[in-house]
Amino acid sequence: MSDPLHVPALHCPIPRPARPHADVVDKEVFAWMTRFSLVRDAAERERLEGIRIGWLTGAAHADGLLEPTVVAAQLTAWLTAFDDRYADSVDPAARALPTARLVLRLRAVMEDPDALPAPADP
Repeated sequence: MSDPLHVPALHCPIPRPARPHADVVDKEVFAWMTRFSLVRDAAERERLEGIRIGWLTGAAHADGLLEPTVVAAQLTAWLTAFDDRYADSVDPAARALPTARLVLRLRAVMEDPDALPAPADP
């Protein structure tokens, strides 16, 4: 039998960055997600709120201005919702064709900013 693993105490001398806009960013990002129907139900909202996207984005942009930080949080929230809905589905094989169609529509929008996205699927 081997000896138990000893994990030494770790010290990180780098101060934690301030997140001056974190609460505002959290509120803004969930209002935005609600407006665009990215949250389907209360359980999904509770789970996404638990991630604290505003705080996460605030850590990455600790010295950033409010509006760009909100936009970064919105993109993070959209990516998280997209990943949960399409990449982490229960049966990936069943989602392959709809996901491929969606990716092609998104590519078309990137190539032609005047193209309209599908209104039925935020």
